[in-house]
Amino acid sequence: MKESFISESNALNNFSEKVRTIIWVMALLGSTFTSGNLWRARGQSAPLQTFDVASIKLAGSDPNLWSSLKRSGGRISWTTNRLTLVLYAYSLKPFQLAGVARENVFFAIDAETDPSATDQQVRLMFRQLLAERFKFVAHRDTR
Repeated sequence: MKESFISESNALNNFSEKVRTIIWVMALLGSTFTSGNLWRARGQSAPLQTFDVASIKLAGSDPNLWSSLKRSGGRISWTTNRLTLVLYAYSLKPFQLAGVARENVFFAIDAETDPSATDQQVRLMFRQLLAERFKFVAHRDTR
């Protein structure tokens, strides 16, 4: 009987973990989750928010290389480290992020997108860029 309880408890923990994951994904996607449902309702997959063209080059380790994000029309240029890029892409404050080490390695990012792209759309594009180029995976956790 004890073994049955343990397996049921494990099943419940697995179910709880899946529910937490679903909630995390919904929170992470925010407003895009609603538009994604709209696309699926029409029988189509939701379009990924990606830059038309993006280049990431290692810029070096000198902190003086850092620059603020610059947008001019559809062109974006930014020299930053991965930590700052993650903070921007996910709209986080530094105290909300764990597991990303501080580093003095800077990357020069040049990208092009539709000039009418909103700030939120650009953030989603940076999330996709992090996933594609840096193999970055995020999850939310309550502490």
